[in-house]
Amino acid sequence: MKLFTREIERKMARGNQTSVCKIFNPYGNQTWIIFGEDDVRDSDILFAVVDLGLGHIEAGSVSRSELESLRVTKWEFPLERDRHYRGGQTVEELLGLDTLVGA
Repeated sequence: MKLFTREIERKMARGNQTSVCKIFNPYGNQTWIIFGEDDVRDSDILFAVVDLGLGHIEAGSVSRSELESLRVTKWEFPLERDRHYRGGQTVEELLGLDTLVGA
């Protein structure tokens, strides 16, 4: 499965403030919610909210080529894209920061 379709690439190039796609490890509990290109000089660097299954979620830069080449399990299966993910969430929503406003 192709992780980044042309439609997703188009959305990522716009510098979205909301999420565009969800990449996950189908054999583990790692998830990358992708927002778009994080560096205007390098389209390989993407901004994402990442849950590596270690009990907390972080936001930061990830390498597109690394996500595309990463293989999991002893059979070296690739990561997959959630075809049903519609996106549209903000970083604050995904990190739970929107619930802190007014607290």
